[in-house]
Amino acid sequence: MPVCPRVDLQLINIKLIFLEALGLMILGIIFTQFLGYLGTLVLLLGLVGLAIQIWQQRRTYAQRAREYHQQLESYYQALELYCKKELCYQAEMTAACSPDKVSAYQYPRLLKILGRTVVEDGVTTIAPTSPAIAMWLPSLHHYFPDKISTGLWFKMPLEQRPYTIDLAYIDPAINLRIAIEVDEPYDLESLQPTQFFAIARR
Repeated sequence: MPVCPRVDLQLINIKLIFLEALGLMILGIIFTQFLGYLGTLVLLLGLVGLAIQIWQQRRTYAQRAREYHQQLESYYQALELYCKKELCYQAEMTAACSPDKVSAYQYPRLLKILGRTVVEDGVTTIAPTSPAIAMWLPSLHHYFPDKISTGLWFKMPLEQRPYTIDLAYIDPAINLRIAIEVDEPYDLESLQPTQFFAIARR
């Protein structure tokens, strides 16, 4: 962001002249004590120097005023350009965060991640299908034709028996594979709870 020029435009810098005059008086008194008339001469020379400095400040005031106004004009131009760039940046950010842009950015990265998805080791028809799955399966096939699979299994490194998935949604076009688990707290036929007992097959 542009920095506004420091306001230091005075016909005569009174504060600076006052401090210099005060220092000159102190030095003049000290020199007069030890050097006599030479100290007075030093004081007079210092006063002449102060007068020249005041005259120089008055003489250069118009030039300093022009330079200050030029700096101020450049500041306002830079500030206007900065505001325009900020508006353009905000517009670009708004466009970049739109759903279409976000989707275009994320979709190829998602495909890259899905490309590393582990594929099942095989399909089994031995595992029995529960009544809940059998009841739900026709609806899944209706809404997701050719994308629902059953009986997929994976080898487990530390287990003798493979891990079997009851249902899976598979989209081969993008290699999207979602395991679908049906929670069955009780058996649909006997109505007995099934999640409170240690079942050997689990």
